[in-house]
Amino acid sequence: MRIVSIVREVVLMKLLTIGCLLCSVLLAASIADARTWLVKQDGSWDCTTIQACIDSASSGDTVLVGPGIYHERILITSRASGVRIKSETGPHETIIDGATYRGSVVMIDSAGPGSSLQGFTIRNGEQLRLSGGWGGGIGCYDSYILVEGNTIIHNSCEPLQLQQVCALGICCVRGAPVIRRNLVVHNSGEAMPIKPTAAVLLSNDASTVQENTIAYSYGERVEGILVMGSGASITGNIIAYNGGYGIRCLSGPPYPIPGCNDLWANASGNYYGCDPGNGDISQDPEFCNPEHDNFFLCESSPCVDVIGCGQIGAFGVGCGPTTVKGTTWGRIKATFR
Repeated sequence: MRIVSIVREVVLMKLLTIGCLLCSVLLAASIADARTWLVKQDGSWDCTTIQACIDSASSGDTVLVGPGIYHERILITSRASGVRIKSETGPHETIIDGATYRGSVVMIDSAGPGSSLQGFTIRNGEQLRLSGGWGGGIGCYDSYILVEGNTIIHNSCEPLQLQQVCALGICCVRGAPVIRRNLVVHNSGEAMPIKPTAAVLLSNDASTVQENTIAYSYGERVEGILVMGSGASITGNIIAYNGGYGIRCLSGPPYPIPGCNDLWANASGNYYGCDPGNGDISQDPEFCNPEHDNFFLCESSPCVDVIGCGQIGAFGVGCGPTTVKGTTWGRIKATFR
């Protein structure tokens, strides 16, 4: 019996070893099969449009986009789950422009974990109220994608229907996307009497909104972030100079979990329907030159190194300390609030 037991153990060990080897081979084959699809407008790479390479890619692949202005709308669905879409040279040189279309510039629907959209300027989109809850720049529904390092600018909302809320920059409905280190600025819209408008809308989701700069949203009562029944984590963001509240919470629970944000000079106030989080501050973020879209921080900015939080906002230090602060309408209102 002892010999039989030893033989069984040896056989089991060999089977286990073979199984591990097979797993390693399959994993290596999977990694080897992953491909980088190259997008360049002159036709010298795999595709001339971003959408064409997204449609060709499989989970684990990368779509690498060369510099240029791409006049197209992007659709990222469950078919593109696990596909990484990134620019080669960053948002200053890689632009997705929706001016020739109506609707969101980038629409994300049911994209699974491992998906990402990184390093683009996304501009000139328009949320159509009649079409439902997509954002002007990015509309994200029931997805688990990483949206990181993008500039979302000059997007708008068409004020046609009283029943719809409006998201100028980013709209997240359901799912748990990660929205990180994006610049969401100079988006404009109009709040309706019944439903509000915001640069970023979070609805019935579990988003992570982290280290973004959300500022200069134009229009009366245009919120920085509007939260509707969302348990989102909202941390490390600069939310400043927006036309409505900095963070406005409607309905719930669940309620958002804010912390380590800087809310400053938002026209209606900094919070509505929810309380400041641990580490939240309300101080002038001291952007280097916002009039010329430079949202790096002055060396003297209170957002450079907040105790217990570290840096707040999408960008670090980009210029020397501020010696004399200019007078702005936002600063005047904040002084007397």
